[in-house]
Amino acid sequence: MENSWLEIAKLCRVFFSEEDPKKLVDVVLRQSLILLKAERSTAFLYSDSNENKKSSKNLQSLVAMGLDDDSIVVDVKGSLAGYSFSTQQAFVSNDVQNDSRFNPSIDQKTGFNTKSILCVPIGSSVGVLQILNSKNGEFSDDDLEKARILAFFAATALKQVSKINELKEDKQGLTQYQKQMFEIPKDLVSSKNRYLSELCQKLPHLSESDANILIGGESGTGKEVMAHYIHSLSLRSQAPFIAVNCASIPEALFEAELFGVAKGAATGTKERKGKIRLAHEGTLFLDEIGELSLAAHAKLLRVLQDHKVERVGDD
Repeated sequence: MENSWLEIAKLCRVFFSEEDPKKLVDVVLRQSLILLKAERSTAFLYSDSNENKKSSKNLQSLVAMGLDDDSIVVDVKGSLAGYSFSTQQAFVSNDVQNDSRFNPSIDQKTGFNTKSILCVPIGSSVGVLQILNSKNGEFSDDDLEKARILAFFAATALKQVSKINELKEDKQGLTQYQKQMFEIPKDLVSSKNRYLSELCQKLPHLSESDANILIGGESGTGKEVMAHYIHSLSLRSQAPFIAVNCASIPEALFEAELFGVAKGAATGTKERKGKIRLAHEGTLFLDEIGELSLAAHAKLLRVLQDHKVERVGDD
């Protein structure tokens, strides 16, 4: 059995290098044919659009080896794959022509002569792996055990791919949302005033630098708009833009708000990230910075010089 484990491990490790569900299933099926020495294999996977997967009347294959791009649709109540999915049982049928659960219409459609079938659920609700016609004549209990192990790794890999794709979609959605929220129309950073016009022309060049930028001007003149614009043009545009109104922060809470708090800094104190840490790899915009006390300016200056943050209560 030790050699079998090594054989299965070598076959299954390639599952985790695929990020496309259909390609992953294709790999699973090809590896199952090698492992179980069979003629054909099919994977029945269940769509997330079904609210109650187990009550779905029809099951559709994502990939069927030997059928090119054709798919197979089977009835849950009238097929071996449906029986395996409904009962969550793995089994072997070495005489399918005399098995009442077998659906002969599939052979009629495909022209394939099914003699023996091995069915094993993929996870609790992912689908069913179906292996057809053992080249050894019949599927054995050892084949069934190997298929169970292979299906376990396949289910794990499929769930991983699903989660990766979900995260990618979430990231794309957030990126698009951020772009829509912070995309600044060009007419908002232009002016008929000669001085402001020259300043607006410099903004794209400023965005190429990692240097700290001081924006001066009266309230309502668009300092934050310019800061957003510089951020959106920079290499940091996909990272957070954190705005802090310094005038609204009480002096006693300034350090905790900007630098964060270490766990246990005081009795019952929980760890807390400061605004500087939240803006890591992005942009930190400090509005009304002139309202900070001289002591606060000195602490902030040290961060700008050393690029290091010491949280309240840190060693």
